[in-house]
Formats: sequence, structure tokens, C-alpha cells
Amino acid sequence: MSRIDQIHQNLQKLVALTPDLEGALLVTLDGLPIASALAGGTDEDRVAAMGAAALATGTRAVSELKRGELEQVLVKGSDGYIVHIAAGPEAVLI
Repeated sequence: MSRIDQIHQNLQKLVALTPDLEGALLVTLDGLPIASALAGGTDEDRVAAMGAAALATGTRAVSELKRGELEQVLVKGSDGYIVHIAAGPEAVLI
């Protein structure tokens, strides 16, 4: 099993074992999807690009305002949350 397959399998397990979690996506800092466990019909390329942009914006804001290192970007909608978390130096978990 390839490393990407293992990551995909782990994302699926994470979503299956966490009742309030509806999906998970691992993307590069450039906004390219690595692996996903998203609901059908979700455009993972678009979500990946927006997620990387959100993390980059948050990183710049934290730096400019001298608030240390970025830990996460939280987006709250009327029907739930989207959390963007750095997953190592080269990836974002959404």
C-alpha cells in the first residue's frame, strides 16, 4: 500500500470514528489535494485551494500582528465549522 493510500485510509477512519466530523482533506501548501475523505459531490480541488489560501492568509496575519506561530484557522458557518491546521511543514489538514 502506498503512502498516499495509507493517508487516505487514515482520513476515512478519522471521519468514520468521529461523529461530528463530516469530512477531512489533506492538501499541500500550494493547494493541491494529497488525500481526502469528503462527502460525494464536494470539489476537493476547490476546497484544497481555498484551504491553502486560508492558511497562508492566517500565517501572514499572525506574523504581521506578532502573535507567534499560527496554530489553526477556524471558519464558522451557520451550519458548522471548518478547521484548517498545519500538518507538518508542507501540508494542511482541513
